[in-house]
Amino acid sequence: MHNELVCFSDLAQFREQFDIGDDFLELGYKRIISGDNVAEAEQLMYFQVLYIDGITSSGKSTLLDLLQKEIPDAHFIPEAIDTIPFPHRNVNPSRPIVDQLRAEFWFYNQYIKKDEEIRQYTGKVIVDRGLLGLFCYSNLLSDQNEVSLRIMRRASQRQWAPGLYIFLTARPEVIRERLLTRNDTARIREEDWINSVGSYIELLHKSVKNVASQAGVYLLDTSEKSPHEVMLEVKNLFNAYCEN
Repeated sequence: MHNELVCFSDLAQFREQFDIGDDFLELGYKRIISGDNVAEAEQLMYFQVLYIDGITSSGKSTLLDLLQKEIPDAHFIPEAIDTIPFPHRNVNPSRPIVDQLRAEFWFYNQYIKKDEEIRQYTGKVIVDRGLLGLFCYSNLLSDQNEVSLRIMRRASQRQWAPGLYIFLTARPEVIRERLLTRNDTARIREEDWINSVGSYIELLHKSVKNVASQAGVYLLDTSEKSPHEVMLEVKNLFNAYCEN
């Protein structure tokens, strides 16, 4: 990863050195999900992969629990293969760019491990967060998407298993209510929402919508849906995907 931490005087210099255009991220999103970058020998394989991503408190964990019961023959891959190092947790734009890159490339390497695990199975595989979801968060870091551009440059050099990507989201005011009433460590107080969490959720909500739109993947708003309704919708989409 050493070359990815090289600092440039400005983003224009970085773009020029690696020939990165304005549509680099959007084209990269589509390439990751399409399977166009899968080697010819692997094109004979039939990937039945469901990637579930979601903004915090959109219902991702609950959905995955329900899917495990509903599709018991599927192989499930967790959000992270390894324990997240403390310095890489809750990275934010105020941290030095090198720290941001170290953290996001640690997560990127987790996606490589998940991709390698996917290829060991020929049946249905359900993945807690796919690579596309990483960009929803990295796009909120350094100015002008420098972190995301560096990750995409590396990702574009690799072949990724294609699959059905579904992004869960919910209106920010719904996320607020869910966060205030959670019964785990993710629960927040009203002052947390006012001071920082609320503005971050607003930005993340927009980022998820932008990435999903540019990539052309399914965006599922859970604001007015029960967990069971979300599960049935996702299950039907996945079954239709596997039958095509």
